Amino acid sequence: MTAMVVVVAVAAFGVYLTQINTISTKGFELKNLEKQIAELKDQNEQLQMNLVTKQSMSEIQGQVQKLNMVEASDIKYFDSYGTSLAKR
Repeated sequence: MTAMVVVVAVAAFGVYLTQINTISTKGFELKNLEKQIAELKDQNEQLQMNLVTKQSMSEIQGQVQKLNMVEASDIKYFDSYGTSLAKR
C-alpha cells in the first residue's frame, strides 16, 4: 500500500512539474509576443509618419524638380462622344 502511495505521489509531482514548466514557458512566450507587438506598433507609427511626409506637397514638389519634370501646357482632350472607333 505504501509503495502505491509513493508511486501516486511521484506521478502527481511529475504532473505538477510538467504543468509549472508549461505555464512558465507560456509566460515567456506571452512576454515575447507582447514585446513584438510593441515593436510593430512603433514601426507602424514610424511608417505612418514617413507616409505623411512623403505625401506632403513640399516633398512632391521637390521630387518633381529632382526628376526634371515640367508642367504640362496646352492640354487637349479627346472627346469620343457620338463617334465610333474600330481597329482592323
